[in-house]
Amino acid sequence: MTTRIDPTRWPAFLDEATNPPACRGHDPETFFPEHRKGGPAVHVQASRAKAICAECPLLAPCREWAFEQSPTALHGIWGGTTYNDRRYRPGRRRGVQPPHFRNPVKKRSAS
Repeated sequence: MTTRIDPTRWPAFLDEATNPPACRGHDPETFFPEHRKGGPAVHVQASRAKAICAECPLLAPCREWAFEQSPTALHGIWGGTTYNDRRYRPGRRRGVQPPHFRNPVKKRSAS
């Protein structure tokens, strides 16, 4: 499968950033699992892509950009999110991250 991205929808911040995105230099197919094949291989590939995203200095703006796109128009892993993460996002409002993407603040117990 050859992955093509509409250049009019390419996130400009990826090219304008001081630090390059973590995905640069990796095989683009890593970020576009072939869901029609199904099975555990898809989950392994998505997990691999998400692990790369987790180390990226541009994770936050990439995730924000991904959530601003129509979930039906954007495929693949963007900002550590899958199509389903974006499609079934609670509230589907811009600028609000779903609970499983928020960094939990652990309260210290009073000792």
